[in-house]
Amino acid sequence: MKAEFNNITLSEKYKPLFKVMDTKDIRYVLLEGGRGSGKSFVLSCFLNYMSFLKNNKILFTRYTMVSAETSIIPEFRGMCETLGNDDSFIFKKTEVNNVNSGCNIIYRGLKPSSNTANSALKSVNNVNILVLEEAQECADEALFDRVDFSIRTKGIKNIVLLVLNPVDKSHWIYKRFKLKERKDTLYLKTTYLDNIDNLDSSFLSRAEEIKQINPRKYNNIFMGDWLDDVAGALWNYPMLEQARKLDKITDYQRIVVAIDPAVSSNKNSSETGIVVAALMSNGRYMVIEDQSGVYSPTEWGNVAINLYHKNNADCIIGEINNGGDLIEQNIRNLEPNINFKQVRATRGKILRAEPISALYEQGRVSHLGRFPELEEQLTSYTGTVGEESPDRLDALVWALTELSSNPVQEMEIIMV
Repeated sequence: MKAEFNNITLSEKYKPLFKVMDTKDIRYVLLEGGRGSGKSFVLSCFLNYMSFLKNNKILFTRYTMVSAETSIIPEFRGMCETLGNDDSFIFKKTEVNNVNSGCNIIYRGLKPSSNTANSALKSVNNVNILVLEEAQECADEALFDRVDFSIRTKGIKNIVLLVLNPVDKSHWIYKRFKLKERKDTLYLKTTYLDNIDNLDSSFLSRAEEIKQINPRKYNNIFMGDWLDDVAGALWNYPMLEQARKLDKITDYQRIVVAIDPAVSSNKNSSETGIVVAALMSNGRYMVIEDQSGVYSPTEWGNVAINLYHKNNADCIIGEINNGGDLIEQNIRNLEPNINFKQVRATRGKILRAEPISALYEQGRVSHLGRFPELEEQLTSYTGTVGEESPDRLDALVWALTELSSNPVQEMEIIMV
């Protein structure tokens, strides 16, 4: 039985993906794309198609995978229903079986939450197709190699497919696959412009807005370009790559949630920066979450409060230069007894950020994973007049300044 795609139209750019099993020298497929490019949709089509080819065994993995049964497998099942061949599959908690071909699709995390073993490696026997989705989240090349080297089933084509949103050029994927094109790799890249007929007008408007305000961010997020460092910025990508070496919280002394609120709350307003950070017992600092976004006051208040409880934080820190006491009032209207601190900037962003950048240079700050939009701000903001306000950067600076053993003197902290 062949998988039918008569009721689905795919971009011409994706067609080589469905012919990759007929190639002689290709082992790797690098599928790059920005937001809205339709990568996940096409990936489901690809898995469906490959599952009808006899003798295939597919391992679908991400760097971390919490629960395939609640997100990834239902998405794949929906695609099968759209194609009209869902009756050919048995859907289980962590795998999908094609009853016609005997093909199994196994879903595993590349790095389990226990951080003690590699769950994907336990599932690679006779696997000939490896799919690593959100591949940019895997900062550990050696971990990838362990799984890659296990895809070696004799007598059948072996394929390793990496699906990703490009980040910065310090990433091992860029160095390994992009610095020089490889003969054993099929390169595919799409953007939202290839999928424009399937996108909502509000998404297109937002993309155009970012294109005008921040072309660098637009080229990375929407056009899928790899990022370079910016001259004059306090952070660079090698510093951030070093910060990802420690990616698990062991113990901590304090955790704070920092807010840098937007001036206005309409749909065209800037973002509200919301960052969670911790002081570790060994004197290092950990950036745990970046939940910044365009929110109404009630929305950002609820986001901050939820993060406060989720992470068992000591306090919420609010930058009051623009909003004054309204920030505290907003938080206390939602939860009156929460521990809240006001902070007020008396010096410019660059001067406030320099001591925190120094902590990164000293190797004292770690990131719990990748934070693409935060890191884009860190590596691009130079303080030039007219630059977009770096709300995520500001929230990060407030959080780490509060946690620092020697707080910078230009910050006035008011205990509430």
